[in-house]
Amino acid sequence: MVTQPQIAIAVVLMYVVVLLGLGYRSYEETERGNIEDYFLLGRKLTPIFGILTIFATFQSGYFMFGNVGFFYQFGFPWVLGSLASSPLVVAFLWYFGSRFWVLSKKFGHITIPRMFGHYYQSDTIRALLALLTVIFLIPYIVVQLLAGGLALEGITNGLVSFEMGAAFMTVVIIVYTVIGGFRAVTWTDSIQGVFFFLMAWILMVYFLIDHGGVSAFFGDYVSQFSKGMSYTGLLGVDLITLHVALFLAFVVGFIFQPEFYRRAIASKDLSTLRTISIGAGAIVLLAYIPTMFLGFGIKMAMPGIENADSALPVFLGEQYPYLGTVVIAAAIAAMMSTADSLLCTISATVVDDFYRPYVNPDADGDSLERIGWAVIAVSMIVAFAVSLTEPGFIAEITAIAFTGFLVLFWLTIGMFYWDGATAAGGIASLVAGLVTIFGVKYGGLGLPQLVSSFGFVIYTFIVTGVVFFAVSLVTTPLPKEHIAEYQSLFDRHLPGDADGREPNPAEVPAGMDD
Repeated sequence: MVTQPQIAIAVVLMYVVVLLGLGYRSYEETERGNIEDYFLLGRKLTPIFGILTIFATFQSGYFMFGNVGFFYQFGFPWVLGSLASSPLVVAFLWYFGSRFWVLSKKFGHITIPRMFGHYYQSDTIRALLALLTVIFLIPYIVVQLLAGGLALEGITNGLVSFEMGAAFMTVVIIVYTVIGGFRAVTWTDSIQGVFFFLMAWILMVYFLIDHGGVSAFFGDYVSQFSKGMSYTGLLGVDLITLHVALFLAFVVGFIFQPEFYRRAIASKDLSTLRTISIGAGAIVLLAYIPTMFLGFGIKMAMPGIENADSALPVFLGEQYPYLGTVVIAAAIAAMMSTADSLLCTISATVVDDFYRPYVNPDADGDSLERIGWAVIAVSMIVAFAVSLTEPGFIAEITAIAFTGFLVLFWLTIGMFYWDGATAAGGIASLVAGLVTIFGVKYGGLGLPQLVSSFGFVIYTFIVTGVVFFAVSLVTTPLPKEHIAEYQSLFDRHLPGDADGREPNPAEVPAGMDD
């Protein structure tokens, strides 16, 4: 007789066969030796793929297990913060993403560190941002492996251990990311994102039907957990400080990840990017809603789960193992879709911001592509090794990973709004950010945590901003003609500025045309 764990393994293996098939198809369609095609899909990302690949990036191990775990453990306090993600995705991607697109198209940037380094006329900023990208994206890959390992262990009732599950994911992700590049990422993202989106909504509808509708659902929740819908939540944590910390990390920090804006610069044109921003914001909102119902519903059904991160797989494994097989397979798919995207970003960054400028400026496209493959493999193996050390609560690891990119908010403000921004200010802010994150988080600076264990997020945002502006005020600003060149680009090419036309092909470097 076929058992549920065997069915779970078969479902996951069938899905992996599909993944590898897409990876091979992507390999055949990718122009060998063309790193722009490998890392940016030749800048031809279309609206549907763009919306789904951004959405799949949201649907990470944190989103599915960590976010559900947040609602399970905290109750109400994260509802408003989660829903705030949607309008900000639209606003940031539309406004900042459009400007990044214009700059990358004009100057040929394929990475965000290169873009900032060019504006601030600083190789040091480019190198520091590249280092920051590697340092803070690898922990986010670790989150995917932690969640995936827990999921595989849960749906197979231990037949596949956490270590085996994480190792399996590591190998699969390396293989299809290496052979397919960003093209494989976008294709698999599209499938994975829709897969889990449908499963999450189906499970949410089940909870609502089981409790007799939305009103009855929340009535049952409050009757069991009177503090669950209060402003302090189940743990009695002050709403304001918790929201500030979580909002800065999981909304602003997430949106300023280099891999998020890499979708913007890969877009086919500005019209495509605007469509992507609206569509991504809408689908992100629709995706966050079921995680709230899942967290609350599982809390009512199984209130004693010790590890909130494992609430979803534990509930499904014990209550509905066959349904859980499909749902968790979808979740694992979405986790892999996030990890492959992160790997592409790390690989592009190391190749374009370390290897090419500092090691081998004359490297040809084939050599750069091979280096990119090696970076993908090494980064994934490092992430796997870290995942085996049980580094902590998924939400905390994710918060550290996202907080590392808060400094980009200030550098972006300087690039688009403030003529007084300087390279020295950017460098000082980047260094201050690294020191603050690890100094506050691990106690070296001796500052109070402010709220739960997320206080380091607030400190980092404040310190990096203060340092950026303070140092910029007392150091040499960028040349006026350099700033004017950038502003003229925005005036000519962006809607609402001048005529809003698309970039003139004559102004675009050779080889960069659509």
